[in-house]
Amino acid sequence: MLHASTSPFYPLFAALDVNAKIHEGESGRRLWAECVALGIEARQSDHR
Repeated sequence: MLHASTSPFYPLFAALDVNAKIHEGESGRRLWAECVALGIEARQSDHR
């Protein structure tokens, strides 16, 4: 292993990179649309 980091923040930065890739493009927009719809549905069911 030629390059390695001992930074305690390395796993956090790696997770942020993966998350950014997941939310990229059309699939990311669909993911957020589903998330918003689920939140609206949960809020509406809470008021009943």
